[in-house]
Amino acid sequence: MEHDKIAIAAGITNSRRQRLENIRWLCADVATAVRSLSRDGERFTHVVLNPPRAGAKGFEGGLAGFAARKILYVSCNPATLARDLRLLIDYGYRLDSITALDMFPQTFHVETVVRLKIED
Repeated sequence: MEHDKIAIAAGITNSRRQRLENIRWLCADVATAVRSLSRDGERFTHVVLNPPRAGAKGFEGGLAGFAARKILYVSCNPATLARDLRLLIDYGYRLDSITALDMFPQTFHVETVVRLKIED
């Protein structure tokens, strides 16, 4: 899910180049689409989440409703990441790994990649 049509087109091109066939691309407002798909009973084995600085607030429940075994969460805001992780942990996920990446040296910005797994 992505709201930017250009990003969707790039994703489709890259997935074709990599011969990935198990990807469905949706151009939509992510928060609205997550809630809608979750209500419709959609399930996914893996989710890659890269929200804006505001994080995933408001659709964590829908995200958890996908029942994905793993979530890879990429964040550019440690504060909203911490808030969202707390909520996902409350839904049964556990932290598997956290990696901080200093992609913008000599600034306060840090990218963080978190892998979560669902508790059995």
